[in-house]
Amino acid sequence: MSKWISMVLVGLMMVVGATLDGCKKEGTAEKAGKALDSAVKDAADAAKDTAEDAAKAVEEKAAE
Repeated sequence: MSKWISMVLVGLMMVVGATLDGCKKEGTAEKAGKALDSAVKDAADAAKDTAEDAAKAVEEKAAE
């Protein structure tokens, strides 16, 4: 019985190992998704900077 359990556990470890190894490789969709995430983050940062600059300009104009 113990030999059977050992064989099952070894088999499960092999399946899990093969599955995790497959996750390391990035496909086209993953690369495109990362590029899109980066582009959206850059656009959001640029919009935030523009809004801060506009708010600062309004405050300076109001102080005059």
